[in-house]
Amino acid sequence: MRSAIKTVAIAWAMLAAVIPQWVMAEEAATKGLTISMGFKFPPSLPKIFGNLVVALVGIATPLMITIFLYGAFLTVMMAHSEEQAKKGKTIMINAIFGLAVVAGSYGMIRMLFFVIYG
Repeated sequence: MRSAIKTVAIAWAMLAAVIPQWVMAEEAATKGLTISMGFKFPPSLPKIFGNLVVALVGIATPLMITIFLYGAFLTVMMAHSEEQAKKGKTIMINAIFGLAVVAGSYGMIRMLFFVIYG
């Protein structure tokens, strides 16, 4: 039972860590980092790169959450098999590290764009 509570607490902590990324993605979209139907040619390199980064973060974040939930599922449902429970915990930890890498990369790229382009 303790393991299930711990897993739920970790899932909520991970969700709390992801919400600011969603807010920053919305902020980036409102500041014009997304391409609208009125294309301007040639599109600027920062806009293309910004759109690519927002798209990759948008794909990677739900993927990491899904992987984390799969690890939580293995940990909780296969608790009788110590090997499977350990595998689930490892998957959850790796998903958290992956999400941290995605969020950190996104933050560094935003900071770099802010320093270069204002």
